[in-house]
Amino acid sequence: MIIVGWSVKGGSGTTAMCGAIAASSARNASTVLVDLCGDAPALFAMPTTPRPGLLEWCNADASVSPDSIASLIQHHGPPGRALALLNAAPQPATPTAPSPPALDRPAELTASGSLSRLHLAMQWLSRSFDCVVLDAGHRTDDVAETLVQLCDVGVIVIRPCALSVRAALRSTRSVVGAVVVGSGGGALHADDVGAFLGVPTLGHVPTDRSIAAAVDAGSFGRRVPRELVRPARAVLRAAGVVT
Repeated sequence: MIIVGWSVKGGSGTTAMCGAIAASSARNASTVLVDLCGDAPALFAMPTTPRPGLLEWCNADASVSPDSIASLIQHHGPPGRALALLNAAPQPATPTAPSPPALDRPAELTASGSLSRLHLAMQWLSRSFDCVVLDAGHRTDDVAETLVQLCDVGVIVIRPCALSVRAALRSTRSVVGAVVVGSGGGALHADDVGAFLGVPTLGHVPTDRSIAAAVDAGSFGRRVPRELVRPARAVLRAAGVVT
């Protein structure tokens, strides 16, 4: 099962939600979180050591087999029925001084790369793990669009504001439901967002300092913030991963 979480605007909470979905899934099934945005390692306090990313594998010679993707994966806890992390772009070393993270730049395929290699990669991941969670953030480039199309279940993470709803309505991506984050301070409520989009509202995540504290502390590997547990499990139920 491949689940993708995405948003129409940055700062909507997609990475935190996808991290919660992956951590919740990993309680019962082998799960990999595919990170297109570069922020997921911080959620799980995972070390950032220099290593290639998924798109570098796609840019490699065709003789490089999908099995080599295993060497790109970081495991949180013991391999097997646990959580794993796969970055899309190359993973840099942890900087000694604050600097703009390299992964903020959109990862791309080179001329020698092929979108068809992404198909091979996702096929290998879906065979190797019970659940694949893809954090697409608010990316709309060819890489993100191809990966979104390859997913079985799409979920939009969205704030309850009219501009976000309008942008979501313009999207052609298919979703099974929406996770609404924050109150927005406007006229829209969480259930209104799902009604406008024509999908169920799978969860409402209130603005809560405990979530920000958990993100800052990188504690998702030990305990998913309580406010994210219910929507994460609702997404997994909608995907048929849990009942």
